[in-house]
Amino acid sequence: DINCWAGCLKLFLRELPTPLFTYECYDKFISACSSDESDSVMSVYNELPEHNKSTIAVLFQHLNRVSRHESVNKMTNHNLAVVFGPTVLRPRDNEVMKLAANSDRHISIVE
Repeated sequence: DINCWAGCLKLFLRELPTPLFTYECYDKFISACSSDESDSVMSVYNELPEHNKSTIAVLFQHLNRVSRHESVNKMTNHNLAVVFGPTVLRPRDNEVMKLAANSDRHISIVE
């Protein structure tokens, strides 16, 4: 069942000790998303550790493949960003209000 595999992937990403878009860069990503500078998000992305960037690249390639079948699976880039955004880009556990307050920015960054 494809939904089981998707759930496993989300669980794996959610259980990582540090999200792919690291805690240290969280506030920078949120600020960059609000910025008028088009290169701001990429500038923060380049601060991530190399292994995070490699994993993000593979994950996003896969999600791009999934979105190419949106007529069948209804998973547009936006829907995938809604599902995976809070999993790969999240604040520390003690800052849960940031998660709710910035959910639109999470989607924009992942899209």
